[in-house]
Amino acid sequence: MGIWLTQENDFSTVVGINSKTAADDGERGVTWTKDGKIIFVSSEGGAQNIWRMGVDGSNPKPLTTDYRVGKILPTLSIGGDSITFSSRAVDPITKELVTGNTLFQMDADGQNVRRVVESNEVAFAAASANKDWVVYTTRSGGIFRIWKVPLKGGEAVRLTDVDSISPVLSRDGKSVAYLIREKGKPLRLGIVSIDGGPPLQTFELPTTTNNDTGLAWNKNGNGILFVNTLGTTSNIWTQPLDGTKPTPLTAFKEFQIAAFALNPEGTRLAVARGSRNRNIVLIKSVRK
Repeated sequence: MGIWLTQENDFSTVVGINSKTAADDGERGVTWTKDGKIIFVSSEGGAQNIWRMGVDGSNPKPLTTDYRVGKILPTLSIGGDSITFSSRAVDPITKELVTGNTLFQMDADGQNVRRVVESNEVAFAAASANKDWVVYTTRSGGIFRIWKVPLKGGEAVRLTDVDSISPVLSRDGKSVAYLIREKGKPLRLGIVSIDGGPPLQTFELPTTTNNDTGLAWNKNGNGILFVNTLGTTSNIWTQPLDGTKPTPLTAFKEFQIAAFALNPEGTRLAVARGSRNRNIVLIKSVRK
């Protein structure tokens, strides 16, 4: 697994970055800063932490350094430069790790870490934030739901009442795209107002869509990017909001995609991709 970047305004080719950290760089999340740096998750040195480097792979530097528990799924706040990520909280009195996951934000240089969601039932699915809201997924009793919470303080509000994950705010902050995973039904893409209510739109996605690699709004806000894997090769596709059929945005010929992110300008992709090898062992007899 490694991190690759497309060219400016050209999603047809990619260039690999050698960050010289760990073999799983970017697998549990990759994003950008406003000034064009790459933020990614690496297990270099122990537990997964969040790192920053230049677009040429230069100067890789950890932004978090607590190796007791992993920090994953970093995302850039829309219109800002805060990084939202998932981890476990520490009890302020006992200093012990609290059971369950929650969400934090930090500045792009790793400073000013603050907890932004009170729930300890945050699911391992990317959250999304802007200056006003954080939208995220919870998992309680095996049930996944999407919520929003105001960054200025206030109660969390549920946005969905079906099995749903991977919310992402639109650039104007008015809508949230997410994946709908109802049992016995095809995977669908949903669009809901930030104010709540029934879905504004739903779209059936290809059966080969990856439901754990997240979503992104395209530059113009008229399409949603998702990962589609045909055979052993993943590409990023676009589902237009006008209801026409999804089409491939990238044309990669090899490797699977674990995570991806558009830069703030919507003109360039960072993609964590590589081979995922699995070993199969045949056991012919078991000694009792």
